Amino acid sequence: MNDVTMLDTSVFAALNRENSGPIVAKDLEDLLAGGGELVVPASVYQEIKNTPDVDLRAAQLRQITDFRMAVQPPITVKDRVDLYDEFARIGAGPRPPLAWNVESKDLPLIADVRIYMRNAGARKVRFFTVERMINSKIAIERDYKIEFALKSRKLANPGKRIPYVPRVAVPRFTPTLKLMGKSFAVHAGTFAIMAALKIFFDRITANMAIRQGFEDLARRVGNEVVKHRGKIAAIQSSGKQAYANVLIEIGELSILPQGDAVSGATAPNVGLERFQISESNLNLTHEDEHVNKVVSFGTIHRKTRSFEVAVSDAEVASFRFIMNEIKRWESAAEPDIKRVGPEDRMLIVKTWRQALVSEFGPLVEPEVLDADMWPQWRWRPGRPESVNSIQSD
Repeated sequence: MNDVTMLDTSVFAALNRENSGPIVAKDLEDLLAGGGELVVPASVYQEIKNTPDVDLRAAQLRQITDFRMAVQPPITVKDRVDLYDEFARIGAGPRPPLAWNVESKDLPLIADVRIYMRNAGARKVRFFTVERMINSKIAIERDYKIEFALKSRKLANPGKRIPYVPRVAVPRFTPTLKLMGKSFAVHAGTFAIMAALKIFFDRITANMAIRQGFEDLARRVGNEVVKHRGKIAAIQSSGKQAYANVLIEIGELSILPQGDAVSGATAPNVGLERFQISESNLNLTHEDEHVNKVVSFGTIHRKTRSFEVAVSDAEVASFRFIMNEIKRWESAAEPDIKRVGPEDRMLIVKTWRQALVSEFGPLVEPEVLDADMWPQWRWRPGRPESVNSIQSD
């Protein structure tokens, strides 16, 4: 059966430090890779829940899930009474050297480990620390019958506190986009995206003498696609194809003479009136708008076209993983999660939401996480609303 390694608070403290964080994370990964089980003692878990720094508390709770740790069921003082009597008799006997002394504040933790050992059956239970308790190793192993993990030692110069970056749970990937069947790296394929979109729009307006403004339009559409990667991943994760729906406005206007002003046709212009990521593949030609104003007249043509967009399989896997964690902690259906208080559960949900925003950008919140709180837009076949004044159903 799998061996058990129980952790003290020093392990979590080290995980959130610049120098010691990578070292301890590697230790935990090695223990998991060897088939072992990591367990947080009840007293350590209570100490984590009492951490006054909200960000640090959220990071520590997140680390419990990231490294697949189990949490020992709550232990009461009554559960520890017999062990405390035993510990008192140890203290009354011949005392070990001063350097081996066990501090009284460590007794609840020692008792928790002993209680877990009592119920562990044939499994081997060891204690893992990277701080001062290693100084009491001889006394704890001899007098309290607790074996230290081989990785236990005192780490020097842990470094400054840093924000926790998940090392185990969230799959890593290189962001990519697929436009009209061709894949581009998001950060390296700017010119390729612009070229692909320019060709696409040139085909739409092949019968018009409009060639100006396509670079700006293509750049803007390319940027919009990148910003909506979360919505694309959400659609793909449901097994459907995502499309970028693009409404372009092409204006052909002439200037009317005003006094001594020179009149004549202006250069045709093209602009982006509306952009949307959806499951719909649209191909719409809207009614032309004839403009006859005081100083100009002409026609505005509007066309809606859609093209396939996609993110990589790794990004879809990452999206599914993070969304699953958010749902797990929000629903609290699992016994281990139920034991976590509502406030701490919401802190963990917040860290997972932040991870999703970090991976896919801020638009993933209104478009995916909070989509039910926002109006659902319908792409109407008639004259469309402006991108700045869209009306909801």
